Amino acid sequence: MKVEAKSGAQPQRQVCIENITSYLFQLKQRLARAQRQTDQQFGLAPVHWHVLGLLHSGAIETMGDVAAKLCVSKGAATQILDVLVAKQLVQRTPDQHDRRVVRLQLTAQSQQITDHFQQYMAETIADLFAVLSDAELAQLDQLIDKVVQSQKAERA
Repeated sequence: MKVEAKSGAQPQRQVCIENITSYLFQLKQRLARAQRQTDQQFGLAPVHWHVLGLLHSGAIETMGDVAAKLCVSKGAATQILDVLVAKQLVQRTPDQHDRRVVRLQLTAQSQQITDHFQQYMAETIADLFAVLSDAELAQLDQLIDKVVQSQKAERA
């Protein structure tokens, strides 16, 4: 990282913080651009990709799980899933033991689409960090984790 010293106006630490903030914004923009390209290709919003990814990973199984994971009402979760069901990407099935529970599963088509999306995003992210050595990447990981963990501790 190149830090330009400014005479007296801002300490070097503040310049570094401003640079890092700018870099994070630029990285976010690059990832958002990649996501938008995929969104347009498949006609899905980011929330739909998120739900497909959660189903793909096994992190959610029911409508209630979707609502809880996304921190939305069950009605909002239903609207999100209505889009995925209409596009034949998710199937809803009643639970065999509890009629109140609706189970969700990916269709074969959505399995392929989700695999493609995850591969594309993994390659995009890998490309962003290709300029770093393994040691530099590990150091960046540790530093970002330190900042994130301090924020979690403050909120607790």
